[in-house]
Amino acid sequence: MKSYLRCNHCNHLNEITSEYMVFCAACGKRMSNNFTEWKQRNAGKTLEDYKQSVGVVEEQIVSASSAKKRKNILRSRPLKEKIVIVVITALSASFGGWAGSSAVKAIKNSKKTNVEILENQWIRKPYGNFGLTLETPWELQASGEELPLDGAVTALIEKMETFENSSEDFRVMVNTIKYKPEIGQLDFRGGADGSISGMKNNPGVTNFIYKEDPFSTNNIPGVIQRGSYTQDSFDIEFINILLMSELNAWQVSFFMKRKDEVAKQVADRIIQSITIES
Repeated sequence: MKSYLRCNHCNHLNEITSEYMVFCAACGKRMSNNFTEWKQRNAGKTLEDYKQSVGVVEEQIVSASSAKKRKNILRSRPLKEKIVIVVITALSASFGGWAGSSAVKAIKNSKKTNVEILENQWIRKPYGNFGLTLETPWELQASGEELPLDGAVTALIEKMETFENSSEDFRVMVNTIKYKPEIGQLDFRGGADGSISGMKNNPGVTNFIYKEDPFSTNNIPGVIQRGSYTQDSFDIEFINILLMSELNAWQVSFFMKRKDEVAKQVADRIIQSITIES
């Protein structure tokens, strides 16, 4: 049975599909009593416990007409605001949360990166269908997991592909997105903020710090974010790059153990290899 979290700002009912759902799909504002906040007060509890405790079940939804009214809230918002707040922020927050959580699980018990990786035969190849090419020490594979996205977000995505490496030394994750024409002009501010929010609001994350600088390749603008945090007593460093042009967006993220200097060299080499052909 589906469960929903009612937004404390606009009363929109957001279907609870994952632990990373933080922003309202209708007004784009951060919802209070999201799973991350709730779990801090209910240690050891699961997402299912949260749904039963906080969620509004389908039978409690008064009528179809009220649901239609909530949808009209989204339609009535200015187009640019819908893009920045609802779509890009929500998608990037989901990717940031998923990537951060997945990375910690993969590298938590691994050793630091072996310097031999810098001397290996690197592979240069395109990822996705929208012009992104990278050089990496191993071929990235299509992810077998789907991002936990709200239906209002997926409805505006024409195609999205996610790739990652299987190495446990550190993680490289790539997300390529093409939005539908009706979304209008993209703005990377929402994506940049959403990515940080997704990582920062993962369960168990503390000591989160980062800095952000402009980044571009092939005259395509974006941002690069570098930072660190502790999750469940495990120290992580990350680099996140977000680029946008017309209806396309590209995100490249790196996660590594803190003070893994070889991993940083690998990440920098991959970053320098990024090209996007229109």
